Amino acid sequence: GQKVIITLDAFGGIEYESSVESISYSPKETSAGTTYEVKLSLPKDLLTDLRLGLNGTAAIILSEKDSVKVLPSSALSGSNGNTTVIIKNGNKYDEKKIETGIENEGMVEIVSGLGENDHVYVKK
Repeated sequence: GQKVIITLDAFGGIEYESSVESISYSPKETSAGTTYEVKLSLPKDLLTDLRLGLNGTAAIILSEKDSVKVLPSSALSGSNGNTTVIIKNGNKYDEKKIETGIENEGMVEIVSGLGENDHVYVKK
């Protein structure tokens, strides 16, 4: 199954790696919305420390890439499916079309359109 990072509040932010074993086919309606039961395999070193009622999060890793160019999403603009950034070109600023990939936590992968020496204007 897909990689999962488990963090339990009681353990001070220690991350445990796990994986998805199964996802229920039938949804459950709750006051928070529609949910699906997901079963995770748990690391053996975590099993002895678990107690009923512990709070935590499980982040399912949908996609993962190493050594990619990224920019904060605030640096990107565009419309009609075209994504652009503002780059410094000498004493002026120009708009440049780029192609983006995956996005996570406010950062966006830059697939093409930017060179290593391009200086991108980022809105604060």
